[in-house]
Amino acid sequence: MTEKILIVIESGIGNAIFLTPLIKSLHKAFDKPEVTLLSSSYRKEGKIVEGWKYLKDCIYTAKGLNHGDFDRILISPMYGSNFNYFLKAAPKNKLIPITYGQGIDWNREHEIDVNMRPVLNLGFSGKAPPTEVVTKKPKKVPKLIKSKLKVGFHTGCYNHPNYDKKKWAGEQWLELAKKLEKDFNAQIIWFGAGKDYSSSEIGLDLVNKFEDVRETAYMINQCDLFITLDSGLSHIANALFKPMIVLFGPTMPSKNRPWNPGYTIVSSNKTVCKNIPCYFTPQYDSCKDNQCMKQINVSDIIPEVKICLKKKKKIKICLVACRQLGESLNRVLEGMEHIEFFQYDYQNENYNFADKVRDFDLIFVLHGAINFNLEMLKNISAKKILWFNDNVCRYVSRLKEMAPYFDEIFTINKDNKLGMDFVPCGIDDTQFFDQKLDRDIDVSFIGNLYTDKRIRWLTEIRKSLNVSHFQDLSYDRYTGILNRSKITINEHYNEFGANMRFYEAIGCKSLMITDKVIGIPPDFQEGIHYLTYESVPDLIKKVKYYLEHEEERLKITEAAYSIAMKRHKYSDRINQILGEVRLL
Repeated sequence: MTEKILIVIESGIGNAIFLTPLIKSLHKAFDKPEVTLLSSSYRKEGKIVEGWKYLKDCIYTAKGLNHGDFDRILISPMYGSNFNYFLKAAPKNKLIPITYGQGIDWNREHEIDVNMRPVLNLGFSGKAPPTEVVTKKPKKVPKLIKSKLKVGFHTGCYNHPNYDKKKWAGEQWLELAKKLEKDFNAQIIWFGAGKDYSSSEIGLDLVNKFEDVRETAYMINQCDLFITLDSGLSHIANALFKPMIVLFGPTMPSKNRPWNPGYTIVSSNKTVCKNIPCYFTPQYDSCKDNQCMKQINVSDIIPEVKICLKKKKKIKICLVACRQLGESLNRVLEGMEHIEFFQYDYQNENYNFADKVRDFDLIFVLHGAINFNLEMLKNISAKKILWFNDNVCRYVSRLKEMAPYFDEIFTINKDNKLGMDFVPCGIDDTQFFDQKLDRDIDVSFIGNLYTDKRIRWLTEIRKSLNVSHFQDLSYDRYTGILNRSKITINEHYNEFGANMRFYEAIGCKSLMITDKVIGIPPDFQEGIHYLTYESVPDLIKKVKYYLEHEEERLKITEAAYSIAMKRHKYSDRINQILGEVRLL
């Protein structure tokens, strides 16, 4: 049954962004929940995630909402009085408050850590994921100067006198802008709303340019560097993994700092004001001169700009694969912070491929796209690689045809006789992990019976063992079967490389018993992390032994799982390939 969850917030853009790890985690705590975000009609902070794949809807009024439509209602403490009439009438057993009250030490805890508490009580385990936002391309995109370093400035925060103490003086922003333009060949792009400072004499003024904050996010994403106060736009830039410098004064970095990596904080020290950070204290209200911001100088920021620009930019990858076969790498690439990518579905997409990948670093073709139109790769400056994680012996002639179009071809076959580099399979750890299910299947074999040899092999084994055979499974059912299997038996097409099943069973803590192949990474040791068999009788003997000796079986699966998750995830393989082609 689908869990229906309403989240209520009435605050700022940054606070809405700080809820995105919670929302993403709800999708791991429940099976495909329907999550709706209710935010204020005047600030519309929910707009920044409107259209996000993890949300069923973003709404801006409680009018017409029915409490009975939701199983749970999560209430952010960042809400005002507009929704009181709705929340007071809600059944108390449905309400789950996110509490920012006593017992929270903001000098130690981040707002996201506190937001995550309800989902931890609902069955989610693990670290809070990265923040995310939604971008929307403006109908008319302001012109950027391609040859210049694009530096975004956000000089304000929520337009209220109480927030003025967080601001840096306009003349200092202007001095910094002129310095970056002169010394770094920068185009300054001013962002903000209301009375946020900008200058018409230098750069591109986008203050009050967009009504939809997602369009602002789109333009922030075009920047090479973002310099900002502690503000909602700082968290948009961080969710987009933009290199950024954040100026902090009275507010608390421990609570409000950007969540994702890739930022630098510049602030005064306590010799300027012994009370900083003073937000949430009486000293903030009584402060008259905000020396903590005034004492930050342009000379404090320029060295940090140089450091940020030296840091490696994201690697832009185009993944070419049919939708089904690209699923694993798609999920893995999404979690790799140093990579920006899009997946080109060669079977269904219809646009100019060369234009789409003009500024990409790498065209990454999976073996599932073996019928991809190779002529499309001509005249593309990006490096082009093929990772063939299937048996090369079945596709020798096609691979020879493909070879001239690629800078490198990698294969899972150790001794492939074609001069291709060896990169073994790995584990999609977003999908193949221990789900802690009951191990109610003694022995499973997953694979198609595509040869007479394999049919005879399985028939012979079944004379002595109750082997559950599966083929043509969906991903969810496949991972479920591995998680329910005490032992997974494996049979390869040839002896030149371990198949995906070898790693996936280990990732699901099923004991792997396989025929002998070369190319299994040396840190997987036979007898310690997996078992091999010489013949069908040998296989039957080992299966029976390890079904009867559970403690020994579990010792092997735990040891294999530990090694696999440390060094044999698909993210490890991708980084290996990027290193081989000198992009990492």
